[in-house]
Amino acid sequence: MNKHDISFVIPVYNTDLEILKTGFDRLSSFGRDSYEFLIVNDGSNEDVSKLCIDFCKDEKRAKYLPQSNAGVSVARNNGIANANGKWLFFLDPDDLLVTDFNTKITDEILKSKEDIIFLGFNRINEDEKIQQTFERKDIVDSTVGAFKITHIVRAILYGDQKKDGYYGYYFGTPWAKLINKQFILRNGLEYVPGIVKRQDAIFMIQTLMKQPSLKFVDEVVYNYRIDHENSISNRYNKKITATFEKISSILSESLPIELKKDLNHYVLLLSIELLFADFCNLNNQKSYQERQTDFLNYLDDSAVKQNVESAKLTNMPTKQKILGYLIKHRQFKLLNYLLYKRKQD
Repeated sequence: MNKHDISFVIPVYNTDLEILKTGFDRLSSFGRDSYEFLIVNDGSNEDVSKLCIDFCKDEKRAKYLPQSNAGVSVARNNGIANANGKWLFFLDPDDLLVTDFNTKITDEILKSKEDIIFLGFNRINEDEKIQQTFERKDIVDSTVGAFKITHIVRAILYGDQKKDGYYGYYFGTPWAKLINKQFILRNGLEYVPGIVKRQDAIFMIQTLMKQPSLKFVDEVVYNYRIDHENSISNRYNKKITATFEKISSILSESLPIELKKDLNHYVLLLSIELLFADFCNLNNQKSYQERQTDFLNYLDDSAVKQNVESAKLTNMPTKQKILGYLIKHRQFKLLNYLLYKRKQD
């Protein structure tokens, strides 16, 4: 027997204090005693840590789980390990649940037998104004009948667009979903530690590949805050290259043959992203020769090489097609000129 209906897993790392307090206040406004709030403090600064501690002291349903800074994957795994609820609900600390969450998550939903329940969400701006609402019709085309796991995974690999009638970005995130904890434990699922980007998509792909039973409830319950400041194209992160190599290896080993072409495309897109995040990022202080060596070493990684060489350039926007072609032909000099040198001049 589960002690709680829902365990909300909330990893916190130096979140803006005002945003974090707003989120905590929203949680406290929900009257259900069967909710559990797991605040996993991933080595935040003193002010953020104090706010988390104070919230957990005042809110009897909250549990404070401090850890040394180890990343969001380890934080979420910590939350899963300490959860007492039937359902896991992953909530990012800068997002919000809707004010009427309680009434939308009915007893009927909580008693569902499915392994994953999909729910709707809003995109909100910095002022918490709704920019766009995503209900079932926006996430899954009306022409789609029964859920097909391979089609959903294929959509995740294509990212922020619809593929086979599924909106891939949503299905590649853990939020706005109820996930049965026993399904996670039974299949030994966890977030992969050490991955600094795309950890959500990898977790969802691995979860879906275990063939869970699925259900969509057409209730909008989550406010996803659009992040304008953390664009990958503007930030240098030297850890992303190793992360993308690891992702390529994980997916190459786990995806079925029918998704191999889609994986080829996905890895090529990751490689294009790496140009902006690492090899040709203006904040990368390495010399041209060092950056070129890093680029070629990345392409020589066995999983990356196999997927990039097999990737097709059809049905790609012109800019992606050009960058993809240059990557496939290892033309770092031209890539450096287009994305690095010209920005310096």
